[in-house]
Amino acid sequence: MSRGHLSHSAPGHEAKTCRDPPHLQMIDGAIGWAAGTPRDTCE
Repeated sequence: MSRGHLSHSAPGHEAKTCRDPPHLQMIDGAIGWAAGTPRDTCE
């Protein structure tokens, strides 16, 4: 069995939290991490 990556996000109950720039940045970083191509998005 191969090893994988798992990331979890719980932004809340309001739709506007899913459009919050820091949340979107975290999702972008998590996708890159899971794909094995992390991006330096920290400021």
